Amino acid sequence: MALARALLCQPDVLVLDEPTADLDPLSARRITRAIQQCVPGRIVIAATHKAELVACASQVLDIAQGQVTQRTIPERHHVLLSCAQEACPV
Repeated sequence: MALARALLCQPDVLVLDEPTADLDPLSARRITRAIQQCVPGRIVIAATHKAELVACASQVLDIAQGQVTQRTIPERHHVLLSCAQEACPV
């Protein structure tokens, strides 16, 4: 319910902490698609361990042992992200 409320408010920046945690794979894909459809043109910051959700990101920061590093996303992935929502594998 909290996620639905947050998406309905249409914030410019949406911060999510493990939005698909404890969900079965099908439900996680549905939630990820719903988030994508509700936030075009907005900033979404998501803390997650799920590779499927990370695959939808245009930028990824890894945090480990107190260090923050930016993960390089292959150019091919940038091109896919600029296409339609179907580009995301989830």
